[in-house]
Amino acid sequence: MQPQKLARVSLGTVGFQHIRDRLQVDPSRYFGDRPLRQALARLPLDDGVAWTWAPRGSVPTLAELRRGVLPGKTNQTRHRNLLVHFVLKHLTSNGRLALIEDESLKPRDSWLTKEPPLPQWLGFRKHVYWYATEPDIALIRKVLVWGLGFYQCMVLTPSPDEWPPKRLSSVQIERLAQTAEHVVVDAFDFWGYVVWSRSPTSE
Repeated sequence: MQPQKLARVSLGTVGFQHIRDRLQVDPSRYFGDRPLRQALARLPLDDGVAWTWAPRGSVPTLAELRRGVLPGKTNQTRHRNLLVHFVLKHLTSNGRLALIEDESLKPRDSWLTKEPPLPQWLGFRKHVYWYATEPDIALIRKVLVWGLGFYQCMVLTPSPDEWPPKRLSSVQIERLAQTAEHVVVDAFDFWGYVVWSRSPTSE
């Protein structure tokens, strides 16, 4: 059977719950504090829209978002490609940033400076922050491969005038979260993604 055509499907309150679960999961069970995730959890999520890519007319349940298979007989590669092009479109507008908080790595990990070529990254406290500012599809794929893992999040937001900063700070992270246009979290047991968009009509 051929995979069904996928479109943006609003998830309603189920989507908000899933995003909150991902952003507010007990940090003591994972890798300590997550400044970006904690800042994003304070956003007025109910004022935006939570959605995923699925066949029109189908709305995954909360259980499916957490542990289910991807809708529409699709696969992980197809969902990842949809996300890549979504990020690409965001970065096509001047002054845009995609930022991923990766608490599974530490800035002092020596291989980060010895294993080229890696995407650009910044260190803050114990975490690594991968980022992209250019609408380069190969770079976006690399950033997602290295940075967007299980229980991790990505923010798509306007870029500060001076980016990258010499040193990333908690104030800068808070501002990037406050101006978020989209937030991406993993779903379907990390086979796909759920997106929060500030504007219901934004692409």
